[in-house]
Amino acid sequence: MQKKVNYLPIIQSPDGKVKAEVRLIAVWKKDAPSPTLVTNLVRLSRGEMIGVKFNKDKDWVGGTVGMFER
Repeated sequence: MQKKVNYLPIIQSPDGKVKAEVRLIAVWKKDAPSPTLVTNLVRLSRGEMIGVKFNKDKDWVGGTVGMFER
C-alpha cells in the first residue's frame, strides 16, 4: 500500500518548476541485519500526478538518478 502524496513543484527547469519523487532502491542480502542502499530513482512530473499518463507532450519529465553529497 502506498499513501497518496501531494507533490509540489520544487525543481527549477528552463520552462518553470517541476515536481519530483525520489525512490531509494535497496537490496537485503539473506543473512544481512539490514538492507543496503544501492541506487535511487528520481521521477519528474509536470502533470497532476507522477507517471506517464499525466505527462504526455510535456518536457522536463521522466526519470533520472539523483546525485547526493556527503
